[in-house]
Amino acid sequence: MSEQLFRRNRQRVTDLSGVLVFLKIEHASFSAPFLLVNDSQNHLSNGLTYVGYPFGFKLPDDRKGENPRVQLAIDNVGRDITGELEGLAPGSTVMATVMVADRSAPDYYRWVTRMPLSTVQVTPELVTANVGVDFLMRRSAVLLRHDERTSPGIFQ
Repeated sequence: MSEQLFRRNRQRVTDLSGVLVFLKIEHASFSAPFLLVNDSQNHLSNGLTYVGYPFGFKLPDDRKGENPRVQLAIDNVGRDITGELEGLAPGSTVMATVMVADRSAPDYYRWVTRMPLSTVQVTPELVTANVGVDFLMRRSAVLLRHDERTSPGIFQ
């Protein structure tokens, strides 16, 4: 499916096929990456089976002085996701890849983005995580400062 056909389907008054949002959550310590699709049934895409699992994104608020953060919310239907998340070491970075495809052509991803997950919280109903590069935006732009302790020769 070409990009033009994808765009044409989205601009139709009556979209006959719809959109699928695929989510891959991975970490080196996971037994396997979690392959989810925001649908009520499983879908095959590029040879991988994505499990139908409800999830959604809360778009960032526009607040002065804060880095924008998207929040991912996944229904906590089973213990498979929470079991893997609880086994992570503190400070681990879990990566999420979001892919959008037309329902009629699930092998062609129109939009793909890869983002780190942080601040994962688990309740009996939901698994929520902040998505974005907040940890990177909070780092100092200058890794080595020249002061009397680090560069004593230039201050004589």
